[in-house]
Amino acid sequence: MQLHSSTFDIALENKGIQLDGGFKIEVETHLRLLKQELERYFPDLNCTELAEWKMTRNPFRITVDILPDDLQEEFLEMQCSSAAKDDFETMLLTDFWAKYMPIYKNVGGVAMRILPFSSTYLCESGFSTLVNIKTQHRNKLDCGADVRCALSATKPKIKLLVSQKQLHSSH
Repeated sequence: MQLHSSTFDIALENKGIQLDGGFKIEVETHLRLLKQELERYFPDLNCTELAEWKMTRNPFRITVDILPDDLQEEFLEMQCSSAAKDDFETMLLTDFWAKYMPIYKNVGGVAMRILPFSSTYLCESGFSTLVNIKTQHRNKLDCGADVRCALSATKPKIKLLVSQKQLHSSH
């Protein structure tokens, strides 16, 4: 994971953003520290020579012989799947592996261990949601359904749900 001020300059230039010298230096310092923290937590992040890392990043551009023997057969099946190739081209990397992990359990399991960010983010997000729901006044409630609803990507259609309910049974 390389981070140079020239990359930052190019990003700013592409967006048409100009920062004053002091603020730009603060942002660059923050990004440099963030890079150091990521390298500390994930020391293998820059080690792109690992076969499993290459397989995870793009399974359709590597040869099977660089992988461990126990992954090769399953990996070849995935590589020959035209549906998997099409999905890889159109889906996010994490979504692709999440979809194909149940089908190709060994290969998918390796990939999901290599891709920690999505699962870490989801864990943190779920824990934050639970903390917000489980307040001092609601600490004895079973909040499983509430957390599931809060973490769902589906937006509820409140007006439609309300319009389908009868307010009182006597009416």
